[in-house]
Amino acid sequence: MRTLSRYFVGRFLGFFATTLLASTLAIVIVETLLNFDDMLKVQEGAQGVATYLLLRIPSYYLPDLIPISAFAGAFFALGLASRRLEITAMKAGGLPPRSAIVPILAAAALLGAATLFVNETLVIRSAQSWQTNVSGDARHLDYRRGSFWYQRGRTLYNVRGADRSTRTLHGVSLFERDQGGHLVRSIHAERVRIGDDHQWHLENAIIRRFDPESRDSAPQVERLESTVLEMASDMDAALMDADASLLSTVQLRTQIQLRMAEGDRVHHLEALLHSRLADPVTVWLLTFLAVPFALRVEESRSLGQPALLGIVTVAAFFAARSLGDTLAAEGVVPAVAGAWSTLLFFGALGTWQLARVPR
Repeated sequence: MRTLSRYFVGRFLGFFATTLLASTLAIVIVETLLNFDDMLKVQEGAQGVATYLLLRIPSYYLPDLIPISAFAGAFFALGLASRRLEITAMKAGGLPPRSAIVPILAAAALLGAATLFVNETLVIRSAQSWQTNVSGDARHLDYRRGSFWYQRGRTLYNVRGADRSTRTLHGVSLFERDQGGHLVRSIHAERVRIGDDHQWHLENAIIRRFDPESRDSAPQVERLESTVLEMASDMDAALMDADASLLSTVQLRTQIQLRMAEGDRVHHLEALLHSRLADPVTVWLLTFLAVPFALRVEESRSLGQPALLGIVTVAAFFAARSLGDTLAAEGVVPAVAGAWSTLLFFGALGTWQLARVPR
């Protein structure tokens, strides 16, 4: 790597790290002021505050902080170089601005790949721990073989997925055992709607009763179009945490394949998958969007107006991405369009802006 490339990559990564750290500290202060009582509910004293913040920030804020910090890193690295006439000096020496831009974009591509790793490890594990320690009692909720498992007493619960907005569970199975661990009853239902009174309204249920004293005998089978079960209130909160967003990308793909094979709607799962895959590209794209705004500093020698326009553009990007994800999750548009159309549009916008920058 040439000296000039090392210089700009170093500045980009330095401003990226500084912005990420400063943003994190600001969020820590705001979260502490607004949610201090909730922090103490996790655990008494400083340990409760630390646990809350160490889980909350990676799981909720980090996926957005990384691309925003990449934008800021590229803007300040090139913007300050433009303001100090370093870009002008490069041009006078026969070096085009791309000599500074290309190394930064290459570093942003590597940063995007690192983001994918961080999302698949730190972010997901923090979200899982958040559900366990802060948001609800999911201590026994586990994901195996394409579905979630939960144990309460001698009963095992298997749930393929949950929709918190409609309080609905999909692909539910209950396995009741006696004190000796023998299966005495199983219940399978395609869909379960949870009422406010903690009653479970089962649709297309199959109930099988087994005789532990006669294991070779056939079970008694009962098929019901609908039936109701009285459940404990803590079951609602626990199984509603059967959230696909807590799955890794590989597990999420498995979940989609299983749900599609059974004829279920998977719009929200496909939208989540494509949004997850688009996150590393978002890091590179926001870095690219910062370039034309930073280069325009050379004309005015001021960071103010380009920075303001850049902030508006980033805000518009996140608003458009959120809208696309929502429409895809509801099945209004294909999942591919919901996640990638925003990237394509703003990529084209950045290319057009860069073409208008004086050489």
